[in-house]
Amino acid sequence: MKISRLLILILVSIFLWTAGFAQTNSKAADPKFSLNDGWALQSSAKVSEKGEAIASPSFQPKDWIKANVPTTVVAAQVKSGALPDPFDGMNLRQYPGVSYPIGANFSNLPMPPDSPYAVSWWYRKEFTLPKDFAGKTVWLNFRGINYRGNIWLNGKQIANSEQVAGAWRTYEFNVTTAHRQIFAIGRQGYQGLVIRNVRNQSSGKYIFCDFFSFCLMEPEINIQPDARKRNEFGA
Repeated sequence: MKISRLLILILVSIFLWTAGFAQTNSKAADPKFSLNDGWALQSSAKVSEKGEAIASPSFQPKDWIKANVPTTVVAAQVKSGALPDPFDGMNLRQYPGVSYPIGANFSNLPMPPDSPYAVSWWYRKEFTLPKDFAGKTVWLNFRGINYRGNIWLNGKQIANSEQVAGAWRTYEFNVTTAHRQIFAIGRQGYQGLVIRNVRNQSSGKYIFCDFFSFCLMEPEINIQPDARKRNEFGA
């Protein structure tokens, strides 16, 4: 009886140790680095530089809107105090570009040419990766970009708006080459990520309330095995 209990205790101990070891190895093999915080947003109408320059460490964003993602442009503007709460009274009618007649089906009306949401918007983030990422195969993941996006990392374009298109699709890109170049020049893991968010366009009309539709959902960097070959960029 005592031998049976001892055997059970030994087996349980081995199981718990094995589970803990496997979990530790899993974390070591698949580390993730969240990119949710510390973004800056700005209208493309107010920025003359191209994506390559905006994604470089020398670029200085001045008067950009600070935000965390997921967020839309309007939500970021409201949170920063640039726009009033759209759910309070008639505040929404004070928003630029919201000039359609009350009660009208705005989806059938042309968007005013002076609307700040008729142009694309920039999402920009600087971050420093842990040293453990050096020399590894690195993937950039997005859980949603609405509606189209052009993406740069460290001055290199890794995707365009033909490749990144569709509401709430997920994307992953192998960015190992762009990532390693930064380590190679001694930047201590500095990374500059830029997304030029493009609205859904259909004959220039309001579509799904376009001024709310610019959105970036929960991006992250992670390390994955070399065997993964989807949406590859510079393996």
